[in-house]
Amino acid sequence: MLDHTLIREESIRAIEAAGGEFTDEYHRLIRRRTECDPSTINAAQQYAEAVISDADPTQVAMWGTLALAQTTASSVDEATVRNGLARALAPVLDAEIAKTAVKNYEKFRRQFNTAATAFTKAHDIIPATTDPGDLINASSEIRTAWAEGQSLAHNFDGLVPTLTAAATIAGTQTSNPIGLILNTEGLHRRRVWEAWTGPNRWTALLQLGATIHAVALEEYEDYREPAPMQQRHIRGDVGWRTVDVDPEDHTPDEDDE
Repeated sequence: MLDHTLIREESIRAIEAAGGEFTDEYHRLIRRRTECDPSTINAAQQYAEAVISDADPTQVAMWGTLALAQTTASSVDEATVRNGLARALAPVLDAEIAKTAVKNYEKFRRQFNTAATAFTKAHDIIPATTDPGDLINASSEIRTAWAEGQSLAHNFDGLVPTLTAAATIAGTQTSNPIGLILNTEGLHRRRVWEAWTGPNRWTALLQLGATIHAVALEEYEDYREPAPMQQRHIRGDVGWRTVDVDPEDHTPDEDDE
């Protein structure tokens, strides 16, 4: 069951702002939850108006009961009511979200991969990190590829959060985006993370040998962070010395063992 927190709903709004869609019924339920918030209702005023208007005695009694409840309700009581509503709404909202969640992810995946193909093509002509001063005598094709690479590298930084949010809404939990958007097969794990967290990540990743490509949700595999560096003491000719050892220094085949 999805956790319907404010953060989750902010993610849904961000997905919609980027062109994703959720059902009319989902939005109706969210509106009803807001419109029917008991904290926005002045039960005492409604009770008085019901009496004055000669309303049905049953309705008058209902408002009177609610007015009494509001005067005695504690913050714990209010939280109990809100939490009860949240529990009742959760499976209904889950069902509505699920109707478009994968479709939204696939839409953003196509957008991302189209940009990735264009960025890789531009990179093969000239890396986006090339000093613009080196382009003074470059051909029109090279200058165009450089400018496109600059633009696409910037766009990637906006596409990744949306793509990751869409994956999460669709039920795929990601600890980081790497496993979602990169093929790093055969590459040193620490070098991948250094490229990902360093400057000019997209160019650095291509130069490392990674492929920028968002996978289908059923193909996603989490990409863990590298293990911490270790120190070992090695006996030398004149005593012991300490050396740094990277536990990730092994062949790719060892990952499967």
